[in-house]
Amino acid sequence: MPDSLNGVVINEFHQNPAGAGQDYNGDGVADGNDLFIELHNTTLSSVDLNGWQLHVYPPGAWAR
Repeated sequence: MPDSLNGVVINEFHQNPAGAGQDYNGDGVADGNDLFIELHNTTLSSVDLNGWQLHVYPPGAWAR
């Protein structure tokens, strides 16, 4: 099990294979530029994500 941050874990992250049918970035095309990260709350209560930031390394690596 991954390390937990106040009961929140990164459950999965991946790139959408071309033609998979989901347009995650909203550009109107379902292709390999559609990337996502799924967070999972392992607690039985709400978790406040205000102030959380996601940093991608190297900077701009997911910007296409």
